[in-house]
Amino acid sequence: MSPSTLHRFHSLASVAFASTVPLLGGHAAEATFHRAINLNGPALRIDGQTWEAGNTTNLVVVGDAFENQLVPLKPATDPSRARMIRSSRWGSKVSAELTGVPAGTYQVFAYVWEDNHSEQFDLLLNDAVVVEKFHSGNAGAWRRLGPWISTLTNATNSLRIAARGPGHGAANLSGIEVWSGTGPLPKPVEPRFVTAPTAEQVAFFESRVRPVLAEHCYECHSACFSSWLAGAGVRPGTVYGSTDDIGATVAENRVHVHDFHATILHLLGMDHERLTFRHGGRDYRLTDVHGNVVQALLA
Repeated sequence: MSPSTLHRFHSLASVAFASTVPLLGGHAAEATFHRAINLNGPALRIDGQTWEAGNTTNLVVVGDAFENQLVPLKPATDPSRARMIRSSRWGSKVSAELTGVPAGTYQVFAYVWEDNHSEQFDLLLNDAVVVEKFHSGNAGAWRRLGPWISTLTNATNSLRIAARGPGHGAANLSGIEVWSGTGPLPKPVEPRFVTAPTAEQVAFFESRVRPVLAEHCYECHSACFSSWLAGAGVRPGTVYGSTDDIGATVAENRVHVHDFHATILHLLGMDHERLTFRHGGRDYRLTDVHGNVVQALLA
């Protein structure tokens, strides 16, 4: 089926319409977040927005509850989104209806996923087919489908997403996301690194993380490591040295850290045997009294 066959308008007695026609650019104001529902799970936050739990008000859900948090998702995603995706409503006739929606124009998204074998089903918005014969993919595959536009003209309306697979499959419907307006969606708030950790975070690191690093890090990485070099006279396309099958010991062409430093200094135009620095009353070399330039790495 060509993509163009998916782009169609469906009128619904002047109450609502849905379409997969791409949203037009221009000067439309950004859309505003309306609601999002985790259909078979708890409330959580995704992309900086609060998602309601599956037992929230003004929601009617049809479909069996299904959850499998052990399936690796493809592609991988953040923990909150992954939790929502892998807890879904399942069946050949699944639907989620938001009631009491004010009049207006909305952009609607649906999250679907596959937990085992590929299924085929249709997706409908307010009884209008918006995606026909959708293939769910292999285990772990997921999609955020949409946006589909729905214009509601009555004072009290509903938005109803449904999946139908009569005779050719069932669907996992995980979540619905609704934005008000036809403008572009605002960019999600990106996570930021903590620059000033709290007392609780410091305590957690000292009690839970540091002991593990102290006990195991040197054990894991004391014998072997890999480095990547490019430019500055390095021979291109060269792999030098190897470890055993489990990376515990060097199998061939061992390069000591002093050899590595000597080679880098040579590439920078310096003789590691003549480069010294004064410390504690005597001259020291970066390579101490060791180090040999690895000629096989030079172009």
